[in-house]
Amino acid sequence: MRRIIDLTAFGDLATLGMARFNAAVRDDPGVSYASVVGKSGRLRTNPLLWPSHLYLAERSGPNDGVVPANSQAWGEVLREVEADHWAQIGWWSRGFDAASLYEDLLRELRGRGF
Repeated sequence: MRRIIDLTAFGDLATLGMARFNAAVRDDPGVSYASVVGKSGRLRTNPLLWPSHLYLAERSGPNDGVVPANSQAWGEVLREVEADHWAQIGWWSRGFDAASLYEDLLRELRGRGF
């Protein structure tokens, strides 16, 4: 039996799809929004992400191999890190310590009363 993979989510994540989402889903004034912005140079990026990193670099500039840096900020930018997307989520790293990043963010947010 052949499985069919639904790829419609990729359209939702594209520029037009995100513009539609942002127009339909407004920020809640009772919620604090924050983000971490990541970017990486090609040699600090997992080689499996090199094609997407190059594609994004040519079209949008600095990126983490999956998301352009200029699309990552939402609310307060808590950190700007030099790491590819996979390193940021702890999948693979060339010297980036994702666990320490998240521990530090949690300490900061706890210090702010969250």
